[in-house]
Amino acid sequence: MKEVSFMLVVLVTGMVLTGCSVDWKLNGTWEGPLWEKGNEIPNSTIKLEFSFPNKVKLYEGNDVKQMKYFAESITGVIDFVIENNKFEVLYSGIYKIDGEILYISLVKKEGEQTPKYPPEENLDPKVGPVYVLRKK
Repeated sequence: MKEVSFMLVVLVTGMVLTGCSVDWKLNGTWEGPLWEKGNEIPNSTIKLEFSFPNKVKLYEGNDVKQMKYFAESITGVIDFVIENNKFEVLYSGIYKIDGEILYISLVKKEGEQTPKYPPEENLDPKVGPVYVLRKK
């Protein structure tokens, strides 16, 4: 039993050090629209497919981006990156999971003026912008 516990600690530590998400609740397929100021934005539905170890596919209409993600469940922050010669952050955001609903507010990284993360109040659909995604 002690050996299993030790191996579990080693596995989790390795995952954290290599950037794997420790928030297992993200794994799976999530889909839904963007909300802002209490209104659903037409034609804004996205689909995110999170998979182990830290891969994600983002479907926006016919466009598919394959990325890596780094999520920190304690602080509720997430970064989506592509890997060319260096890691390039495409989107940063905040998230929370409420049962089978994922609230995720993202900012697209466009230069140094882009804020690191959106404010926490953006997770409220009455404020937004926030994607309200249901687990499929």
